[in-house]
Amino acid sequence: FAKDEEIITLLRNYGGKTKEEIDKEAEEAFIASDVFYNAQDYKKAVECLEKAVSLGHIPAHNDLAIHYMRGLGVEQDYNKVYELSRVAAEAGIANSQVNLGYCYAKGKGTYQSDSNAIYWYAKAAEQGNDLAMHNLGLHYYGKRDSNNAKLWLEKAAELGNVDAMFDLGDCYRYLLFTSREAGKWYEKAARNGHKKALAALKELCGMGVYNI
Repeated sequence: FAKDEEIITLLRNYGGKTKEEIDKEAEEAFIASDVFYNAQDYKKAVECLEKAVSLGHIPAHNDLAIHYMRGLGVEQDYNKVYELSRVAAEAGIANSQVNLGYCYAKGKGTYQSDSNAIYWYAKAAEQGNDLAMHNLGLHYYGKRDSNNAKLWLEKAAELGNVDAMFDLGDCYRYLLFTSREAGKWYEKAARNGHKKALAALKELCGMGVYNI
């Protein structure tokens, strides 16, 4: 951002770069991380992501958090997951908002807080993230809040989330006590390869409360 030519020369002599150059370097490191990830060289991918993060690349924060969450190329560390996800979540990255919500929901890397978990899941859901909708549905299912559980599981299921289809079947079966609707969603999940849904569907058919 310097304007004075003498200051610019001085900065250049000591390795100074323009914002455009820094952004380009960060993007190149981010792209390289994807190449290494696809080659399953996770340590190299992490090195590239760490460089991109150090240069302020927001999507790199999200991807590096996933590496720490899954233990890919690094030791699993939810403190890192929380720190990295928070930066990206506050910048509006939906996947990071989901991961941050998960950290609060489970008390991983931070304190447990249902209200904060719901807040971040809702932020991601507003952007159409089906995993966030699914997680919201599961939260309300656990609280036996059938209306909100049905609302969010249905939204996720309609976006093609197969796990949400199965859980929506459970919601109808165990909270709303509607076997016909439960069977319908079990069948949709089963037709998409969900094994638990297939088992539940067989139970309902065996009981004579649902037919295919």
